[in-house]
Amino acid sequence: MHIVYNLVTQSLNGAIDCVSEVDHGVQFSIKFDANNTH
Repeated sequence: MHIVYNLVTQSLNGAIDCVSEVDHGVQFSIKFDANNTH
């Protein structure tokens, strides 16, 4: 997870959001600009 976080936030200038509910699991949302060129 640490590697994914660094890739998304540093290389892709994106963000990761996490929502957790007891007995329902965890949902991760990864957002970044699709037109990002690096």
